[in-house]
Amino acid sequence: MNNRKKLLLLLAILGIMLLTACGRSDLTLTVNSDGSFHASISYGITKALVANDEAMSDVKSLITDSLDQNDIPYTEAEDEERVTITVERDFADLSQLTSQEAWKGISFVPLFTAGNDGSGIWTRIEEGRLKFSGTLNAQTFNTQGIIGDMEDTSGFGGRVRIILPQEAEAFSGGQIDGNSYIWSGTGEDSLTMDLVSAPMYEDDGPDGEAAKTGEQAERKTTLRDGIITLLVVLALLAIVAGVVIAARKKNRQ
Repeated sequence: MNNRKKLLLLLAILGIMLLTACGRSDLTLTVNSDGSFHASISYGITKALVANDEAMSDVKSLITDSLDQNDIPYTEAEDEERVTITVERDFADLSQLTSQEAWKGISFVPLFTAGNDGSGIWTRIEEGRLKFSGTLNAQTFNTQGIIGDMEDTSGFGGRVRIILPQEAEAFSGGQIDGNSYIWSGTGEDSLTMDLVSAPMYEDDGPDGEAAKTGEQAERKTTLRDGIITLLVVLALLAIVAGVVIAARKKNRQ
C-alpha cells in the first residue's frame, strides 16, 4: 500500500474514532512565576470503540508517527478503558512558547501564537500582564481536514487548561478551578476564550522577555537580607575589635 492510500485509510479510521466519541486531545499549560512554561498534551483513545489491535495501532500511529519523526519523546499508558499518549514540553520563555518550530510534530492541539491571525491562541504581554485569546474549534485543533465533511463531529473531545501562578485578573468563555482556567468542548463547538493574568511583568519587552515583578521582589528580598547580614557581621567585628583594643590598652597600663 503506498503512502497516500495508507494516509487516507488512517484518516478514515480516525474519522470513525471521532464519530464514535473515542478521541480526545487535552492540552494543559502551566505558567511558572519565572516566566517559563510547561505543556502537557494528552491524547486519549477509547479501546472499546476501536475494532482490534491492528486498528488501534493505526490510530495511535496518527499521533506517534509525527512525534517519532521529530524526535519528540512521549509516554503511553493503558487501562481497561483507554489508551493514553502523553507529551511533555518545557518552554523557557514566551518567545519559545509562541514559536511554531517548538510545536512541530505535535498534532491536534491549538498552538500559542505571537500574532492575532486566528490560527491558534494569541499569547502576548500587555501592560505587564500575560494575555491569552482565541477561538477553539476544529480549525485551531487542526482536525478540520479530518472531520470537516462529517455530519456529526461531536465525537472529538478537546480541552485547553491554563494554570496561572495566581488568580487571573480577567477570564471568560470557560470554567474556573482554583488558578486553573479550562475550556472544553467537541468538534461541533466554537469557544471564544480570553484570559488575563494578574500583573507579572515589569514591562512588556520586545519579545515578552520582561523581568518578572515577583522574581524581582524575591531578588530584592535576598539582596536586602544579604545586606542586613553583612551589616550585622561588620557590627560584631567592630565590637570585637573594640574589646580587643581596650584590653590591649589596659594591659599596657
